[in-house]
Amino acid sequence: MFLAFGCGKGTSVQDPGTPETRNSNASTDLAKEETERIRKEMDQLREKNSTLQRRLDDTTRESNEIVAKLMDDLAASERDVTEFRQQVEAGAEAENEYDVIRFRTGREILCRVVAFEENAFQIALNNGAMRKARVDDVESIRISTGAVEERATAGPDTSSASPTLKTPEQQTTAPENTQEEAALVLSAFWNVKIPASSQKIKDLQMLFSNYGSPQKDLSAHPDIEIFKGITYLTPLAAAEEVLSVKLAEVKAIDFGPYPKNCFRYHQYKGNFESLYNRLNIVTDSAGQVVAIQLVDTNPEQYGEFPSTADWRDLHQPGRSVAWHLVNLVDGRHKGASRATLRFATGRPRAGVVGVAGEFRTSKGDVSERSILYLAQPVVDLILLTIRDVY
Repeated sequence: MFLAFGCGKGTSVQDPGTPETRNSNASTDLAKEETERIRKEMDQLREKNSTLQRRLDDTTRESNEIVAKLMDDLAASERDVTEFRQQVEAGAEAENEYDVIRFRTGREILCRVVAFEENAFQIALNNGAMRKARVDDVESIRISTGAVEERATAGPDTSSASPTLKTPEQQTTAPENTQEEAALVLSAFWNVKIPASSQKIKDLQMLFSNYGSPQKDLSAHPDIEIFKGITYLTPLAAAEEVLSVKLAEVKAIDFGPYPKNCFRYHQYKGNFESLYNRLNIVTDSAGQVVAIQLVDTNPEQYGEFPSTADWRDLHQPGRSVAWHLVNLVDGRHKGASRATLRFATGRPRAGVVGVAGEFRTSKGDVSERSILYLAQPVVDLILLTIRDVY
């Protein structure tokens, strides 16, 4: 018997192909996907590049505009200075209204100095614009001889021909000095008001009011020994040699009611008197010693309060004294209302006022103890600025 098999009409069978054919198709699909991914990344990179280029163009344009404006201002100032010099050389009249500021960079500008506030000269440019010139950036100022009496300046007499107003550091004497050279050197702006909280003023007034009188005494007092043989107005270098210290950090005493731009303190780290880890030497504008302070920033919790038996302890049990000034040299004041301060004052030696201080945190922990030896003329000067300036 014979059997026959066949397919129905219209029926077909698809050949899946060989394994090589299937692998080739898969590779083609992967290649297409990778190409598409690369194309998208390239588009993204082109877009980022275009954005960065636009930003660069904008920045370049703005920078060019700023530079162009600065160059125009500089050219205008230089033309003004040239014109001013030509006027001077040609014998221009003394009532010329402009001053000339020379900066430490060597640049000069024409302007009019109208005031000195917050350690900066307030100046009016010849185009009417108001600017500030920081005293640290100024080398000198040549004050116009015209209309000097209209100036609200605190500097020395500027009525002589072609005067030059130097910076406070360069001006070594007060405006009202006589022919006799002063021993204590102050800036020309010593009696100009500087920022000061009423609390700090009150603290210094309470501490010093019983130990001096408001007056300005610039004379030398070689008999005043401030500390360990260092006398009043000893040059800083000599004091450093006596105390065997060097490499100090120098800062200005820039808070009222201390006289403006007059005193700096030089801070040294080490072991002093087997109790203190900081030494502050206070000097005048000529680098002469006027006060010395010892500070312990890591005191023993129950250590001895740094004063002597005959000093007046201003801390009275049961009576709160609202002190605010933590340190009389660096100007730090307490922040937390529950923190407490204790002071004692006295005269350890003739011509010297001593102030011992102790600062406790709101938790009652002793955070700092200090003792300050201040020469009498400086105490009197502080009281004078409190009375006349503040």
